[in-house]
Amino acid sequence: MKKIRRNFIVIAMLSMFLVLSVIIAALNYINYQKMEKALDDVTRILEIGNGSFYESPDPSEEDHDPSIHSYQEEDNPKAHNKVPEPPKSISEETPYQTRYFTVRYDASGTIYATSVGHISAVNATQARSYAAEVYDSAPGTGFIDIYRYRTVKSGDRVLCIFIDAEKELSTYRGSLITSIAISAAGLFSVFLLLCIFSKLILRPVEESYRKQKQFLTDAGHELKTPLTIIDANTEVLEMEIGSSKWLDSTRNQVIRLTNMVKQFTALAKMDEAQGFLQKSRFSLSHALSETVDLFIPVATSTHRTLQVSCAEDLYYVGNEEQFRQLFCLLLDNAIKYSAPDSTIELTLSKRGKHLCFIICNECNGLEKGSQDILFERFYRSDSSRNSSTGGSGIGLSIAHSIVENHKGSIHAENPDGKTLQIKVLL
Repeated sequence: MKKIRRNFIVIAMLSMFLVLSVIIAALNYINYQKMEKALDDVTRILEIGNGSFYESPDPSEEDHDPSIHSYQEEDNPKAHNKVPEPPKSISEETPYQTRYFTVRYDASGTIYATSVGHISAVNATQARSYAAEVYDSAPGTGFIDIYRYRTVKSGDRVLCIFIDAEKELSTYRGSLITSIAISAAGLFSVFLLLCIFSKLILRPVEESYRKQKQFLTDAGHELKTPLTIIDANTEVLEMEIGSSKWLDSTRNQVIRLTNMVKQFTALAKMDEAQGFLQKSRFSLSHALSETVDLFIPVATSTHRTLQVSCAEDLYYVGNEEQFRQLFCLLLDNAIKYSAPDSTIELTLSKRGKHLCFIICNECNGLEKGSQDILFERFYRSDSSRNSSTGGSGIGLSIAHSIVENHKGSIHAENPDGKTLQIKVLL
């Protein structure tokens, strides 16, 4: 249940993280676009005003400078056109709040005018340096340092407009950092809540899981007595009336049910033993060799051959009894479901930091590809259901639990359509 709870928290946190990431990214992207548009509106007004904020001449002004008017007509053909309505982001205070400077290039690419009268942080030399970096981008807009620029071509001349965007950039960065910080705090709060309430949320699942384990244990104990009685009665009948195929069939079914009950009990104990294994350092090579020796007579009697490749002196820290049981289960499965007169290959080797055990046998009735479904409890393929092997669909599930309890991995695969390969990595 700890694993289920941990997975639940991880999945919930990942989902929350993805949703918040999308929301934060969308909000900050929109804010950035708004900031760019507001700054570009200002540079556009300066472009229309030929490098200054355009103001319609006041008819009452008698000291109007005709030289400025003629200069604007020469440099800005738009001066005769009606001034467009300013964007909503431009207010009457904008000309007094905006820090900007301009640089002008003639047809030969030489600077012939520099205006830094509306900014104190930049001198003429610095202004020309900034202009040189953006000159080739004309016409265009962008950022350079803390300035938003617009380069405008008017005939053969180029006007470079720069406005101070430090305040806007600082506001945007502050908004970005704040949104990330609030989201991080929210994620942490959700994590704490999940840690506190996940046990309550998963209580029905835990209760169902507990009842399932209890059922396996109880069923194992309850079935032992009637099976013992049936077996004893069969022996009495055999003594009284002699052997018959009906009594032999009954005895075989009793043996099968007895083995199934033992597996029920083993499976329940395996679940209860998670995290409480008694571990010691032992020779995995020796454990495999001894287990194989036990199965050689069984394999020979069923016309199977065991081919073993086992590296010497491979040691592992774990529960030796469970690993001997693991080898027994995998060998028993291979002998039961392999093709007659075939070879069962077993390999134990070291791969980097891992110990690898592989068992292969010829097998019919399985599709090509992954066969991890074989480790599900009570699962049996169609071919094994129709056979007389006596399997119950629990053995490989127990094998999976043993490997999982030791933090290893076990996978089944049919690589070529006719071979079942089970690989254990420790």
